[in-house]
Parts: sequence; structure tokens; C-alpha cells
Amino acid sequence: MTAMNEGPGRPGGSSGELPDGLSEEVRRRLHDAVADIQPAPGALERLRVAVPARRRRRRAAGATALATVAVLAIATPVVRTAVLSDQTSQKSAKTSSQSSAGGGQNDQGENDDDQESRGTDGSSGVAGSNGNGAKPRTTGGPQATATTTVVVAPVLPTATATATASPTATATSTLPTGAQACEVKDLEQGSGTTLAAPGSDGIAYGVLEVRNVSRRDCSVSGAGIVLVAAAPGNPPVQVQVKFHEAGDLAVRLPSVTAPTAPLTVRAGAAYEFQFAWLPTRGTGANGSCTPGDGQAGPPPPIPSLAYMLADGGVKMAEVPLTPACGGVVYRTEVYPVGAFPRAAG
Repeated sequence: MTAMNEGPGRPGGSSGELPDGLSEEVRRRLHDAVADIQPAPGALERLRVAVPARRRRRRAAGATALATVAVLAIATPVVRTAVLSDQTSQKSAKTSSQSSAGGGQNDQGENDDDQESRGTDGSSGVAGSNGNGAKPRTTGGPQATATTTVVVAPVLPTATATATASPTATATSTLPTGAQACEVKDLEQGSGTTLAAPGSDGIAYGVLEVRNVSRRDCSVSGAGIVLVAAAPGNPPVQVQVKFHEAGDLAVRLPSVTAPTAPLTVRAGAAYEFQFAWLPTRGTGANGSCTPGDGQAGPPPPIPSLAYMLADGGVKMAEVPLTPACGGVVYRTEVYPVGAFPRAAG
């Protein structure tokens, strides 16, 4: 039995242990073989960019899957209802046609009896001008066919085509040649995002920067969506978001004209928009948002300003604001970084 267990690959017998000193030699040679291996330049920076991008892609994929499930859940009952209505209409039309044909036959028999008792020129109660029983059958057939054509006309395909084709047409019809629409994985918050301290008028000016971290040029349509909300568990914050106009309180914001075409963002470049934050103070004790009998309430929450692409769905950038119970945000259109001086300084 010992001879069967010993052999090549089993030095020292069945225990499988290496001779003294051999394991240390193998370990030393393995260390020497990988001693000169070093990480590529910029590997850490690429990991810092790639890991958040991969998380955003997973979130986008999950949101797409949920949207698909919701569309299927809504469309399936509608399709079933349309099919059942179609079948019911066909059965009703067929029954109506048979009833009309049967009535014509009965009327023909009645006309024969009436002609024997009244004469050949007598009139009967059958629908028709000459009292002939064959005339109602000829008229009843086309009437049933026309009814079937009107009732069975499908409505569902038109509604479905409108619901699915509209977003695609809007997203692709305005893109310039050679620049595809920016996706979630292409963009991330830029380092230039900031919020300055409030001035003497109580308004704080800020800028939100979004950078194209992909290796391709892409385009952004529209000004995007800006939302302001407090973190979960805090009292709701009522904030209005308005575009900056001449004569409003945000006098330091630049006047940015709305673009007539999608904004092309080069690979590695960035775009931004500026905003002005005018908070509303609480009327309760110590500035709390819940007015009461003078007792101190919870402090006002710190809302955050979030930015999403025009199609919505995934938050691209976010900047915390100052504590408030509400307020107004004045914002500009988006533009390439450096096109206008920053009010936040």
C-alpha cells in the first residue's frame, strides 16, 4: 500500500509534504518572478472613474427593466380587452345577420298568404317598397357587413405606436450629424460644482458642472431637469425652480440664451449651468419649520439641488444647499464651461 501511494508528485511519501528547504526555494522564486510587476500609470484614477460609472450603468439598467415591466403590465390587459371586444363584436354581427335573413324568409311566407287573400297588388308589413320577401334578404346582408366593419376597427395599435415611438423620435430627430446623445455612463459630476456663501441679500450663487468622462463626443438636448428636495426623514421643503429672467432677484446670473440645437460635449470636456438659491427661513422657534407656541422645534433641513438629463430617470449631479424650509432657485440654460463668468466666483 505504501508503494502505491508513493511516486512522482508525492515526494516524501503519502503525506504530500515537500522536503525541507524546497518550499522556501519555490516561494522565493515565485516572489522573484513577480517582483518587477508594477501597476500601469493612471490605473488608480481609471478605477476611480470606472467604478462609479459601472454603478450608474447598473442603476440605469435596473430602471429600464422596471419601466419595461410597467409597460407590459399596462399593455397586456388592454390587448386582452381589445381582443375580447373584437370577438364579441363579430359574434353580435353574425347573430344580427342571421336574424335579418330569418326575418326575410318569414316575411316572404306572409307575403304569399297576403297575395292569395288580397291580390297581387296588396301591400304587406315587410320593409320594402313592393312587398317582395326577397328584397329584405338582399338589404339585410350588406347592413350586417357594414356593421361588422365599423365595430371591429382596431384602436389599440394606434395608441401603442404613439406611446412607444414618441420618445425615440424626440431624442434622435434633433441630434447633429456625428454626435450621439449622451448616456448616463458618459457623464458624471464635475469638480467645478460649488455653492458660495450667501451675500447681504441672502442669495447664494452656485454652479453645477457635468463632465463627459467617455472617449466619444456626445450631445445634450434641452436644459435638463432640476429638483430640490430634503433627505428622507426630514420635513418636506417647498422650493420653486425658475429660469433666470431680466428683472428677477438673481441679478448676478448671466443671461444665457436657450440653445436652438443640442449642445455637443467633447470627450473630456464639461458643460454647466449657474443658479441662485434664495432660502425661506422658518417661522418657528429657533428658525424651525413648524410654527408653534414658542417652543423650539426641529432645525430646518438641508435640501439638495439635483440635476438629471431631459429624459429623467438617473441623477447626474447634486449639490447641498443651505438649511431652509423652502425657497426659490433661479437657474440658467446649460452652456460649455468657460462661456460665461461664474457668479459664485
